[in-house]
Amino acid sequence: DVTNLDDAGPVSLRSCLTALGPRMVFFRVGGTIRQTSGPIRIIEPFLTVAGQTAPGGGIQLNGKDISEDMINIYTHDVVFRYIRIRKGKGPATGPDEGHPVFIAQGAFNVVLDHVSLAWTEDENFTVFGNGGPPRSITLQWSIIAEPLAQHPTNALVGAHEGTTANDITNAPYYFILLLFLNSISSLFTIMPYFLSIPIITP
Repeated sequence: DVTNLDDAGPVSLRSCLTALGPRMVFFRVGGTIRQTSGPIRIIEPFLTVAGQTAPGGGIQLNGKDISEDMINIYTHDVVFRYIRIRKGKGPATGPDEGHPVFIAQGAFNVVLDHVSLAWTEDENFTVFGNGGPPRSITLQWSIIAEPLAQHPTNALVGAHEGTTANDITNAPYYFILLLFLNSISSLFTIMPYFLSIPIITP
């Protein structure tokens, strides 16, 4: 169980997400966790994060103290539910390329349900494969919103040259609200190496 709002250390969220073996993460505390020591890299499979168990107003991650990704998923059978992730403007003097969630090469059977992702300077939600495209990635009943002006993109699904968008299979989006302030049009474009979704303002 997560029993504190520390960035790292015993019974922190980071320690639970990076632990070995199958695990279910429950919260005995609610509030904001400020990430200060870099990305949380999930490489061990069979993980369920049950944010709905957090008391009070739930759990939020704040990444304004880092210039890197917040959550990296490199593995399979991972579920995140009821979590708010806010990147924010990091400490870097140039463009900040950190993502709230980056699902990387080789990942599969990943579900994000009832999450909200916001305030990135790159993409709020990225599925991108460099050495084996991710597959079976589901984002549902979620909000992706308010990317910052440096690179106002809500979501990107793709792979580097040599892999086509068709190689990233089973990446459904169900009942997603995508919002930002810098566009008044909807775009859904398949390009040679990625599916780009810089979508929608109400």
